[in-house]
Amino acid sequence: MTNKELEKKLFLKKESSWITYNQSEIETAIDFCENYKTFIDNSKTERLCVKYSINILESRGFKNLKDFDSLKTGDKFYKNIKGRAIFAGIVGQNKESLNIVGAHVDSPRLDLKPNPLFQDSELALLKTHYYGGVKKYQWVNQPLSIHGVIYTTDNREVEISIGEKEEDPKFIIPDLLIHLSQEQVKKEGSVVVEAEQLNVLVGSIPVNDSEIKEQVKFAVLNYLYNTYNITEEDFNSADITLTPSGKAMDIGFDRGLIAAYGQDDRVCAYPAIEVISTLDTPEKTALIFLSDKEEVGSPGDTGADSNILLNLAIEYKELLGLTKDAHLILENSMAISSDVTAGVNPNFKSVHELNNAPILGKGVAIVKYTGSRGKAGAHDCGADFVAYIRKIAKEDNIPVQTSVMGRIDLGGGGTIAKHLSSYGMNVIDAGPALLGMHSPYEVASKIDIYSCYKLYRSFLQR
Repeated sequence: MTNKELEKKLFLKKESSWITYNQSEIETAIDFCENYKTFIDNSKTERLCVKYSINILESRGFKNLKDFDSLKTGDKFYKNIKGRAIFAGIVGQNKESLNIVGAHVDSPRLDLKPNPLFQDSELALLKTHYYGGVKKYQWVNQPLSIHGVIYTTDNREVEISIGEKEEDPKFIIPDLLIHLSQEQVKKEGSVVVEAEQLNVLVGSIPVNDSEIKEQVKFAVLNYLYNTYNITEEDFNSADITLTPSGKAMDIGFDRGLIAAYGQDDRVCAYPAIEVISTLDTPEKTALIFLSDKEEVGSPGDTGADSNILLNLAIEYKELLGLTKDAHLILENSMAISSDVTAGVNPNFKSVHELNNAPILGKGVAIVKYTGSRGKAGAHDCGADFVAYIRKIAKEDNIPVQTSVMGRIDLGGGGTIAKHLSSYGMNVIDAGPALLGMHSPYEVASKIDIYSCYKLYRSFLQR
């Protein structure tokens, strides 16, 4: 063997998936991403994502788990967790362990405060509280839409969705003009726009009645009452969110990239839904877990750091009549924590350690460990399970690349992996690399999204 041949064998290759895939598969990837754009446009919040996912599942033969008296091999089920998280599964030949793909369906956003509406300077505005890690200055002068639900004391559930249709009004947080911002631009980036300045414009026309003290606020409340039969007090029991109002869009002359809001992490949720909803009966029971609250640490009754996965395992074992303890079923399971990571941004390369940073278009980024600094808060996947994921990727011609989140002591982050691994199962993070993560428009490669679909399918069908 010549040195050149030996070099080819020994060195790690990082080739573009656009080159390693054949033309037929590239066309399949592009078609796949057209459907993905429709999905993410209809999934601006975790509630909307769960609702849209259930429509897909039911159209493909899945039934609500509560409608089963028992389960058997081949049964397709889903479980809706309070409209904000969801499980979907297919009972496999081997029922005593699970292959799990877990993503999250919440994204950084602006939530309304419990008493949000006020009038100032003849304008009506809504007070917000940002959710998850955001650069606050990115949310000003952006067209925003409003989504959510209000529960009234007379037992009504009122859904609100304004700003996505072309004819809908939009909402905006006005920034300070450059002519008056000499002091503002001297501030650190984290406080160029401060949290309490993220107030959204929602009205400007006053009611023509001099007896009303706050005439613009009154006009807004009158509109809400006439349209939704709600009062100002009903905001106290509301989950209302503001998100960017634009649709997913192709980026570049070659249309190889997608920019959209909420790709962290619905870019992983969609491939998972597509895999489970089109999968034949697998060898082991296949399960997807789309959780909520990851962007704030996965707490609460719909987050991965709760008992909802254990509760699902208990219900699953009882419907199958299994004697094995639910904890042991989970311990003997394997999981992909399907989440995104930071791709190399050519404008800001210094924040990456380039030997271990993923490049858009070069495949699924597999992340052995998360956390920050000295792996604080990490899940650190065992080398044997990393090798298993590499093996199935190689067998099915799926490009993968290793990744860490930025330079040591500079970057870092977490996923739901550590919560899944708390049951004792093998877990690894795997998903597309993004540019501009947590911004109003994140960027992903179409070929990486498709590669994630292929990896999740290979993993779940075994």
